[in-house]
Amino acid sequence: MLIGPSGCGKSTTLRMINRLVEPSSGTIEIDGQDYEKYHPVELRRRLGYVIQQVGLIPHLTIGENISFVLRLKGVKENGRRARARELLELVEMKPDLFMDRYPSELSGGQQQRIGVLRALAHDPDIILMDEPFGSLDPIMREQLQDELKRLQLNVQKTIIFVTHDMDEAIRMADRIVIMKEGRIVQVASPHVILQAPSDDFVANFFVRQRLAWQTIKIPVREIMSRSMATIPHQSSLAHCLEEMLRQGSDQMVILNEHDKFEGFICLEDLKGVSEQGLEMPVNVFPKVYKEAIPPEFTLLNGIQAMIIHKINAIPVTESDGTVVGSVSLSRVMELLRGAAGTSVVAPATGGGENGDPALEKEVKGPEC
Repeated sequence: MLIGPSGCGKSTTLRMINRLVEPSSGTIEIDGQDYEKYHPVELRRRLGYVIQQVGLIPHLTIGENISFVLRLKGVKENGRRARARELLELVEMKPDLFMDRYPSELSGGQQQRIGVLRALAHDPDIILMDEPFGSLDPIMREQLQDELKRLQLNVQKTIIFVTHDMDEAIRMADRIVIMKEGRIVQVASPHVILQAPSDDFVANFFVRQRLAWQTIKIPVREIMSRSMATIPHQSSLAHCLEEMLRQGSDQMVILNEHDKFEGFICLEDLKGVSEQGLEMPVNVFPKVYKEAIPPEFTLLNGIQAMIIHKINAIPVTESDGTVVGSVSLSRVMELLRGAAGTSVVAPATGGGENGDPALEKEVKGPEC
């Protein structure tokens, strides 16, 4: 497995192996042979490639997607269908149920399985996987990690897997390659890296990864703000806007007649409302958000909810609708930066690494 900070060269390394990018120096060997001796087309036929965006062909059935490379190689239809059925059985997807479905009829996890099977269909020597499970939820991600490990026992292929998640690397890898700024800083088994990191960068990178992962699994009740601006449902938008400005709040939670959660309004959505429009009651305003999360949700669940609904904060409510607080993206980033900046050994010369900019880009939603 290749792992390292954003921009360290993990995905570029895969693209060089696949000859999508030519190396500027050095050599790449496959079975002891310089890979430049192979024609690029011949080389790619020896490789399978799986990426995060699966790229299934929407107008082809699942069976046709799996066997697409076999079709390009001239394998007859009976042979293609037999291979697709064989592979579906390997991942416990019933061929009679899935062969003639289309990608749009499958869940994200099922589509990712098909992407893996497509890479296996032509029996390649090596499979390249570029963060294939990165877009999946944590439960599905762990299921597919276990499934890939089981599949590997059956097919016995060399898999070169890119990840930014140290837990994923430790869980799955025989050997981990840790990269920094285009260079390899350590190659070892997970056990060796845990017990004997090669330098301060490796030690600190591992600790930051683990702490960040532990942080996003914290229940929101432990980190939420317990103060939340609220307003009765019969109040006017004008009064709501006045209270937001007075309290310095970007959001206002609407309470129903029983003082329970009814929704919330974002300050941004009140911009441009006419003076006459501001007289309407808040509960009939067309841009009332109904989303809320329970206090037992993890911070990761909260991040996902904010990204999905494109909001910068989300109320936390009990099962009976009682508003108990809120979680904001700014608070999330504060916690993640704290975890990312933690070190247990002195940083290497030149200073320690900052938090992963890709993660910040992922969790930063639009203004609410």
